[in-house]
Amino acid sequence: MRKGLVVLHGDFGEHWLQAVKRLNIKTLGLHANPFQISVDGFLSFVEKQRKTIGYLEESGVSVEYDLHALNYLLPRSLFKDDATLFRINEKGERVADYNGCPSSERALKIIEENSYFFAEKLKQKSETYHIWTDDDMGGNIRCHCDNCRRLTATEQNLIFSRAILKGLRKYEENARLSFLLYGKENFFKKLPEGIFVEFAPFKRRHDIPLTEGNENAFFRRTAKKLIATYGRERVEVLEYFLSFDYVGFKNRPDRVSADVNFYRNLGVETLSTFIVCKEEGYLLKENFEGIEKYMLL
Repeated sequence: MRKGLVVLHGDFGEHWLQAVKRLNIKTLGLHANPFQISVDGFLSFVEKQRKTIGYLEESGVSVEYDLHALNYLLPRSLFKDDATLFRINEKGERVADYNGCPSSERALKIIEENSYFFAEKLKQKSETYHIWTDDDMGGNIRCHCDNCRRLTATEQNLIFSRAILKGLRKYEENARLSFLLYGKENFFKKLPEGIFVEFAPFKRRHDIPLTEGNENAFFRRTAKKLIATYGRERVEVLEYFLSFDYVGFKNRPDRVSADVNFYRNLGVETLSTFIVCKEEGYLLKENFEGIEKYMLL
């Protein structure tokens, strides 16, 4: 099993150069909280870190970018000129708050074109991209227009993902794109070539192993069915082991060990985890101790 890490951009810097070597880290994702920094701000950060990122890539580390970016690919500023690019909410209002209207061919074309330019700015060496639609944060952000209302939020997101992949493949012909599934709804549709499932069970109970508790039963079943439906080569897992309680994990790694074994026994080939610490600089201060324990599981 290949284990990856996804860190907030504020926790990344030159101090990772020695850490990845010592801990044998092969995949490192950089994530931007959309409520803390814009995609433009993240791109500026990437440019400032280009030298460090280059060193990591030259040493064999896949540096990838994990971003909710549809508001960048379909700029909200277009609303005043063509409101039909954007969704209709539950009240029947055309709004430019989240995502867009997946029935708008022009919106999809804009997303496709901007995905190419986005990839050009990222200059990512890895062929695996994690460019996601806007985060619903538990709300209903799908389009309710006459053409879209029959589609679930996940089905609408898949339409956007197809447009993103088309743009990426104009930059990198072998690009593959993750399709983020929080596991809140059953989704076992046929996936287009080049798109794989990234199962991120955000709504699970995180203080106990996934293998325990009735609250986690749905997510256990979903993980098993995803593997059975798409095969292990098209399902990756993005967990939150070091996100909700980094310090607690250090003191009790057995809680996560059970989950790692669960996914390993399912045949999951790539398992990553978000890392969110209580303060910037914490990873360096504690000498990456929690990450080291995770990599050894």
